[in-house]
Amino acid sequence: MSIHPASARKITSSQGFSTIELLMIVVIILIVITYTLTTVVRGQKPALRANAARQLVNYFEQARNDSVRRRANAASQMAQVTILNEKYYSVMLDANGDGALDTPLVINLNGQRVSLNGPFPRTFMFDDND
Repeated sequence: MSIHPASARKITSSQGFSTIELLMIVVIILIVITYTLTTVVRGQKPALRANAARQLVNYFEQARNDSVRRRANAASQMAQVTILNEKYYSVMLDANGDGALDTPLVINLNGQRVSLNGPFPRTFMFDDND
């Protein structure tokens, strides 16, 4: 039985990928993954800052609307937002609608990579005037 030269060539030419080729593919994939992760992480910081600002503005609006709704005239009745320090602020309003201010809700900005400017503490109170 004789082997034809053409079929012998096919057997020797199907060797697969070399170690260097596989290593190059892995390096290229790691570069693409690193670039993608870096882009995503950089994009999160502005989004976190925007969300923190939106939340603070929302609390200011809620406090104002709460004081107007309850016709708050005395300081003890006025809804308020207090900036405690660069990483914390508190919100005191009538969230349950019973006519009395609730215990202050303290908001932590540490996880959002945002800081507020002083002087501290700074309190914003809202009366019943539009």
